[in-house]
Amino acid sequence: MRKAWIRFCMAAFFLSGCQPIATPDRQQLAENTRQVFEQLQSGDFSAVVARMDEKLAAQVNETVLKNKWHQMVSQLGEYRGIDIVDVQQRQKQWLCTLRADYEHQGLQLSAVVQRDGTITGIQLDFSARVRPMEETEFYQEVPVQIETQLTGKLTLPKQEEQPPVVIVFHGSRQHDMDGAGGDDTARPLADLAHALAQRGIATLRYSSSRDTDPWQAEAQMTIETEVLEAVDEAIRLVGEMDSVNNRQIFVAGHGLGGMLIPRIAADHPELSGVISLAGTLRPADEVLADQLAAQVESESAMTEEEKQAALSQYALELKRIRQLEEKTPSQMILGQPSGYWYSLNQACGMNYLDALQTMPILVLQGEKDTQITTEADYSLWQTALEEYPQAEFKLYPALDHWFMPDPTSAENHDEAERHVSEEVADDIAAWIETLQNQPGNRHDFSD
Repeated sequence: MRKAWIRFCMAAFFLSGCQPIATPDRQQLAENTRQVFEQLQSGDFSAVVARMDEKLAAQVNETVLKNKWHQMVSQLGEYRGIDIVDVQQRQKQWLCTLRADYEHQGLQLSAVVQRDGTITGIQLDFSARVRPMEETEFYQEVPVQIETQLTGKLTLPKQEEQPPVVIVFHGSRQHDMDGAGGDDTARPLADLAHALAQRGIATLRYSSSRDTDPWQAEAQMTIETEVLEAVDEAIRLVGEMDSVNNRQIFVAGHGLGGMLIPRIAADHPELSGVISLAGTLRPADEVLADQLAAQVESESAMTEEEKQAALSQYALELKRIRQLEEKTPSQMILGQPSGYWYSLNQACGMNYLDALQTMPILVLQGEKDTQITTEADYSLWQTALEEYPQAEFKLYPALDHWFMPDPTSAENHDEAERHVSEEVADDIAAWIETLQNQPGNRHDFSD
């Protein structure tokens, strides 16, 4: 099962401490990057850490690097070779990018490498395969541009003129606009978009900011620059489209996106409604603590001593996150800048519940989800919104974090591909239809 939230917080090691490099040898930089990848591929993690400068090595030790590498490649299948090594310059910094091909998905290694071979920044990402626009008898996909860097797909039903539209996003840089990550056969957000189109509802989905631009300044990164600004732009964009009903705009967030739904409702009272898919109202550090503990416990390659050491280190880092203040000097915590964690703390849904007094919200949860759970998270939504007249809830006993049948169950174990349950699209479509029939629930985005 894919650990979406954990990947969002921990799986990529972000570019940090980057120093200008004066006229380096591009060929040598490319060769250094190949060597780093080969050392990772062969399991020589100590050699990779030895290449790092002091600042980066303090954040990424051998055990952390080994665990994160195995966590990612375990989902990729058989290694097939290196596709490309590229060296780029921007603002006097050099980024070396290597893409490797595996059976199910690609892997991208991005590294900032000094002239002497010292690594000052390193990042690992799944490399999504580029998929063409799709067209069937029920829908067609149209490419769209969100801001300067973000690309997306508008899925339009053929049987409806100016249909209502749902902006669908996940907020995780480790998945592409289709929701594909390590397992390339699963495309949950594409599944949802296509299923809704067959029910007369348009959708807009797009790539995450970090998935598109690895040069984003880490020290200045916040949840606003990472996720919310793109949502703002997507809402503005569909509000100007003639091909959809710009008085019927909904936003659906999955995972981290679902957690941000109350904040989005507060920022955009003009929306017709919002949907939280596997979201939470708990503070991010609480959710992360549970997930990190589960992740460490599942690491069969770690000894008990290593597990306890990792948990102790994580506990210290999570305490630092909880104690952050607006004026805390910038520092890296769990691979992210402190300003990011502070902004995520402030965006906790419990701080924005007032917006849901008048905004229709649909909260969806899979009971087989082990990342965002029924007991800790779904039940909190129900308690917090108990007196909110426009809040609706739906729990799916057989579905997982991505609203697909649980792959660990006996009846689903042998399935080659998994897809989002049609029941989810049915429920969303029925909810939107109900709201369309309510007077006064149409908002004008033309101003």
